[in-house]
Amino acid sequence: LFINDKPVKIKGLCGHYDCGLLGKAVPDNVFRHKVRMMQDMGANGYRTSHYPQASALMDALDDAGFIVFDETRWFSTDEESMAALEMLVKRDRNRPSVFFWSVGNEEPIFTKEQGRRIAKAMMTKVRKLDDTRPVTAACDRPDNAMVYDDFDVIGINYGLQHYEKVHDKF
Repeated sequence: LFINDKPVKIKGLCGHYDCGLLGKAVPDNVFRHKVRMMQDMGANGYRTSHYPQASALMDALDDAGFIVFDETRWFSTDEESMAALEMLVKRDRNRPSVFFWSVGNEEPIFTKEQGRRIAKAMMTKVRKLDDTRPVTAACDRPDNAMVYDDFDVIGINYGLQHYEKVHDKF
């Protein structure tokens, strides 16, 4: 990734919304500590798997200069899923850390035409709300995903043996 014409290698991790025994009732200072620990590990990227994270965590990621892959949970065009996607984008679109919008994670339907139609509808929704960032998803079947032609960035989970083939194709 190039930021202000300087190459930046993203060294990221996937963060599920948890803080051990604290569950989801997490004091803000715990999130700041968590981000400091990630920085100490050498990380500069964070994927919000698979839903909106706490504002305090997002603030800490902003302050630390992380590159965030902001992900919605429901890969669907039903009313509730689209409302959740809209809430996520509206809430986070002014954050400097958010570099990518993700409309899904490891959906089996990514390999079907129906999945491609859902992805297109969700991308259209995102772009109406924020057309400044690329849209992607985390696919775990990169060898036969039908959504890659439409995404701005290819996102792959697992399937290491398929990376070169996907890279060559796209």
